[in-house]
Amino acid sequence: MSMAKVLYLVSCDEKCIERMSSRIICSSCARVYNKQTLHQNNCIICSGELMMRSGDDINTIQKRLERYNKVMKQNYEQYKVYIPYVEFNVDDEYSIGDIVKCIGICK
Repeated sequence: MSMAKVLYLVSCDEKCIERMSSRIICSSCARVYNKQTLHQNNCIICSGELMMRSGDDINTIQKRLERYNKVMKQNYEQYKVYIPYVEFNVDDEYSIGDIVKCIGICK
């Protein structure tokens, strides 16, 4: 029996803010896009209107990151003693092959 692993994704707060504040969502099908890379005004799947979620405004994002940094990082430090983990800094460039190889999900 193989043991579960935790994939712990790490990113600096500035990158998290940038990514979350760039999210837009289709009001019809809920597909999520990045407004910096999508160069159209409607969903490519259903042509629905794209909008920003209220939870993705800068003040809400900063509060969420503060709460995460205060609570979740402490919890993670405790859990990682008991659970095998693989840490990835998502600010770095990884291919899916790099990730698969590192976490050992394929032989």
